Amino acid sequence: MKKGSVSAAITAIVLLALVLLNILFGLFANKRLLYLDVSKEGFSDISDESKALLDEIDSDTTNITIYFLADPDELSSPAIGYRESVGATQSPMWGMRYVHELALAMAAKYDYLSVDYLNLRNDREIIDEFRTTVGYSFDKSSVIVDNRTVEYDQNGNPILDENSQPIDHHNYRICSRDAFFTFDEQTGYVYAFNGDLRFTSTILSLAGLSPNVYFLTGHGEKVGQPGDENDFGKAQALRDLFFEAGFSTRKADIASDYKEIFNDDRARILVVFGPESDYAGYDKEINEISLLRKFAIGENHHLMFFIDETQDLLTNLKEYITDYCGVSFLDGVVKDLGTNEMSEDGQTFVAEYETNEYSVGVNLTSQLSELDSLPKIAFKNATALKIAEKFEQSTGFYEDVATKYAGAVFLTPSSAVTVDSQDNVIKDYSVENADPLMVLCYDTWMNDVNDTVSTYTTVCGTTDFASAEFVGDAAYGNRDVLFLTMRLMGREVVPFEIDFKVVQSEGLALTENEALIWAICLSAIIPVAMLVMGTVVFIKRRHM
Repeated sequence: MKKGSVSAAITAIVLLALVLLNILFGLFANKRLLYLDVSKEGFSDISDESKALLDEIDSDTTNITIYFLADPDELSSPAIGYRESVGATQSPMWGMRYVHELALAMAAKYDYLSVDYLNLRNDREIIDEFRTTVGYSFDKSSVIVDNRTVEYDQNGNPILDENSQPIDHHNYRICSRDAFFTFDEQTGYVYAFNGDLRFTSTILSLAGLSPNVYFLTGHGEKVGQPGDENDFGKAQALRDLFFEAGFSTRKADIASDYKEIFNDDRARILVVFGPESDYAGYDKEINEISLLRKFAIGENHHLMFFIDETQDLLTNLKEYITDYCGVSFLDGVVKDLGTNEMSEDGQTFVAEYETNEYSVGVNLTSQLSELDSLPKIAFKNATALKIAEKFEQSTGFYEDVATKYAGAVFLTPSSAVTVDSQDNVIKDYSVENADPLMVLCYDTWMNDVNDTVSTYTTVCGTTDFASAEFVGDAAYGNRDVLFLTMRLMGREVVPFEIDFKVVQSEGLALTENEALIWAICLSAIIPVAMLVMGTVVFIKRRHM
């Protein structure tokens, strides 16, 4: 009994020591990344192509945090690796181990990157700061990449709030788990892991100097006083949203400031917001229409037009929009007489979504369409639009060297009508086809060095779409549409030189007989051999 007790105690102590050693080494290994990626493609390895791009980022001006919404232990579990990634009914956390390990590897290499964790229950207030889309639901497979950004004025000085503190905002992207993988269209199984591409493109979009947006002045635009960079009038909500999307904003008169605009390498978007007088045409010394056209053909240059229905004097500007985008403005104002109306006069109403999957306009609503319920899109005092037939897109993207086409984003509801200034019905949408209320135009061509250059232009028949009344109200999806438009136009970076990492299956392809033979060998022959050897040793020791 005495020897048996000592033996049992020694056994317990040794087992406990092994368990503690295993736990401590596991914690240390995770913290110091002391594990090997033995996958054939090296999922947690940073490719040379990514390193070449990420090495150029200035660590002094960039501080990016990658947030995971699950605990580190859960993200490190082998149970959420590739084996569960091939079935739609498997754990919603499948594949997140690879995403997590790659993020840790990037954070270990670059000082401007860090990884942190938020809890869906305990950190709801923090997570809500990243909620861009109405009704967006975060889960443990969501990844937030955030770059806290300070707002600067035109002279490069930080803009201060009433407490003399710099104004800053989250400049961020939300990546779903599926965004890190490529799927086989036929089987639905995972084909490749593209985490290297996804993280690198997202980081590049957030890092570096912010692109500039110019709100044009000089024609009675509703953007506040021209010299006051803190007052954007009716466009204040739009301007604030630009900053949250990672842009810097300026005011400029294109007639007098065109040299500044064209010499600005960071210029991305010109915004024409509710002008009350026309832009100068070919009969003037400074042709403002020609300057708009010149800006639009520049690489990564885009235009946004918000034109109120009451402005009948914008002949040159409207002709340019028709010639360049194929979009014309119908006479009158849209009123809703049915269930979509939101005001007594019917001029505030909920629009319909464009449902044609081939329309370029659905690029601005695709994320919203994936939600369980479509967010309401509000229009007020809006003019209906018309797309010229030659600009219409009905069979998908063209493959020509130079293409230009336009597509509706939102449409008039079937219960609406267009009325003139005397409230006479001009067009009844209950018996006629719907007209666009917002249009996205896409223009692409090959430049002198055979690179593809593209320009996006949005046209909206009202400035109220971007007013604080709707942009600042979470009940409507106007904010989300504008947010997606801004990112489409100027903040997305896609480094095409980074390849996907193809998921390889290293399993043995066995017939039924071969599988039976291996099963017998592993489960019967080897244990029997060990039993025989153990019996022989036991008998010989008993007779020594």
